[in-house]
Amino acid sequence: MFSFLSTAQRGFLFFFLLAGGQAWVAAGLSLGWSLATILTGSVGAAALAGWVFLSTASVVKTVFADFVRHARHLSQGDLTQEIPALGSADAVAALRAMQALQAELRKTIGAIRTGADEVSTASSEIAIGNQDLSQRTEQTASNLQQTASALSQLTGNVRQSAESASQANQLASSAAQVARRGGTVVAQVVATMD
Repeated sequence: MFSFLSTAQRGFLFFFLLAGGQAWVAAGLSLGWSLATILTGSVGAAALAGWVFLSTASVVKTVFADFVRHARHLSQGDLTQEIPALGSADAVAALRAMQALQAELRKTIGAIRTGADEVSTASSEIAIGNQDLSQRTEQTASNLQQTASALSQLTGNVRQSAESASQANQLASSAAQVARRGGTVVAQVVATMD
């Protein structure tokens, strides 16, 4: 019934009813009212004050229970539970603050998930690039090994060719000496024949 009243207004109404009950008793005693009239008025005011107090306590208890329930959900990482904040502004201020906290947590966790996805994608791309680089490095190393082997073989062939050329040079030199000697002998033979 008093859900539209703020907590401060409920407190004022509660104390007004208590003070009104006391004023009723004081007025009744000073004006000589009957005891039944005094008791009826003061008990009625006290009953209304009690009802205001209990309804306020019930609202506070409900809000507190809702707050605790939603705090447990948040502490367990459950951001899917909607947090209704119904009632007067000051009675549900804590629930509204929790709504704002939940909204910010959703945004933050969403941003973290997006960042984690981007890091995962970048990591996958780096891993693929590293694997490609590794394969190309292995291929280059294999090519260098083949080139070194071919150069070693070529060096051996060049050395063998140089040795062969040296032998051919010696043979040519020997042949030239033999030819000179043969030319000398032929000249002597021709001289002798003459």
